Amino acid sequence: MAPALPAHARALERAAPTVGAEVRTETADGRVLRFQREGARVRVLDGIAFDAISVVQVALCDDKRDTKRVLESAGLPVAAGASADDPAAIEALLTRGPVVVKPGAGTGGQGVRVDLRTQKDVQDALAACEDGFVEAMAPGQDVRVHVLGGRVVAACVREPAHVIGDGQRTVEDAIENHARWIASFNEANVLVVDEELLASELARLGLAAEDVLPEGARLELNRLCNVAQGAVPIDVTDRLHARYGEWVRALYAETGFEVFAIDFVAPDLSTDPADNGAVALEVNGQPDWLHHTVSRRRTHPMAELLLEHFLRRAKSAP
Repeated sequence: MAPALPAHARALERAAPTVGAEVRTETADGRVLRFQREGARVRVLDGIAFDAISVVQVALCDDKRDTKRVLESAGLPVAAGASADDPAAIEALLTRGPVVVKPGAGTGGQGVRVDLRTQKDVQDALAACEDGFVEAMAPGQDVRVHVLGGRVVAACVREPAHVIGDGQRTVEDAIENHARWIASFNEANVLVVDEELLASELARLGLAAEDVLPEGARLELNRLCNVAQGAVPIDVTDRLHARYGEWVRALYAETGFEVFAIDFVAPDLSTDPADNGAVALEVNGQPDWLHHTVSRRRTHPMAELLLEHFLRRAKSAP
């Protein structure tokens, strides 16, 4: 029996007829698919790593500190930071507000700790985080912008995992239902519940896990804006200020990356981010894109967009 394809690869495979492409498996494990149309060929690993993505792109995006330097070179604002071995710099950040500890490398929100307010909290988080560093926690909404050929094709706010009561499901059932939904479009997604936060939320609402969650009541489950751990994607593509497009084009001109996703935090997405304190957090060189196909408010045909872009690029290549 052939191994099951990852969710992104399955989505590309389903989209191939829509863009008039033939598809075949290139490797015994099924991880590499080849899409072909009119002599143009595109290979993709696991439905995410397109053959146009260079090892240099992967290297620059793999370490978040290197990525910050690239962002700064392109003229984008970034959050103030401090290295793990500089408690004085960390303390200086703490005097201005809460901070975040994140690993130098990694995806999916693994190892990230947010809203840290004391030196002890920071040091405890760093002790549990391999090769970690510290950043000021920027206020506002977390938005991921997906870019193809220097153009914004989709953007969504990622709200930390939560459930909203319907007046029928219990708290337990509502959480289980959200976990099923997160995994329904990508089985690699696993809801992570912050038990301490959940206990605080239940106490705030005066509920137990077996109680019915009242209609409209919102229960926070964790603090991370990451879909892989349960965050809810809400499309904001048509709400972004034009400056984001300018910044994306500047980063594209600086790097030449054909596909990437860039994360921002901004107080207001519709006003000029150059004036409202928005910062660019990081760049993902092999970005997850399935959440744009299920985002609230609006969805995007990401598989078709990706295949069309790279097949056209392959056809025009010398």
